Amino acid sequence: MEEFKSDVQKWIALDNHILKLGNKIKEIQEQSKSYKENKEILTNRITNFMRENKIEENIITTSDGSIKFHETVSHGSITLKFLKTALLQYFNNDEETATKVFDFIKNNRSSKTSFDLFRKIN
Repeated sequence: MEEFKSDVQKWIALDNHILKLGNKIKEIQEQSKSYKENKEILTNRITNFMRENKIEENIITTSDGSIKFHETVSHGSITLKFLKTALLQYFNNDEETATKVFDFIKNNRSSKTSFDLFRKIN
C-alpha cells in the first residue's frame, strides 16, 4: 500500500511538471504563430512568382544554403462518410450492396483498448 501511495505522489508530481511544460509550450506556439503566418504569405508570393515565370526547376542559392521549389499533392483522409459515398458511387447507387460492403469494412476494423489516468484539479 505504501508503494501505491508513493506511485500516486510521483504521478502527481510528474503531471504537475508536464502541466508547467505545457504552458511554456503554449507560450512558444503563440509566439511562433505570427512567424508562421508571415512565412506562409511569403511562400505563396514566392511560389506564385516562380510558377508564373516558369522557374520551378531553379534553386535559389542563399548565404546559408538553398531554397528549392517543391510541389506536393496531398489527399483527403478516408472518413466513414467519404467511404460510404465512394461505395455508393462505385456500386452505381445500389444502396443495399454499398451498405453491406460499408458495414463489413466498418465492423472489421482493428481496435485497440488502452488504459490511462486523467487528473481533475479542483
